[in-house]
Amino acid sequence: MERSLAGNLQSLPDGSSVVINGWAQEIRSLKNLVFVVVRDSTGLVQATFKRDNFPDM
Repeated sequence: MERSLAGNLQSLPDGSSVVINGWAQEIRSLKNLVFVVVRDSTGLVQATFKRDNFPDM
């Protein structure tokens, strides 16, 4: 799968699968969710994961 840039994600349909390459600028853990803000050279994207996928958090 080809990598997507954060700045181009708004043009994709909701629910699209993407691969992003960048660095985790911020990680927040709230109840059953983990939010990861990923930055690349074009902007930011927030990914949301179920906390069950991160048992150490």
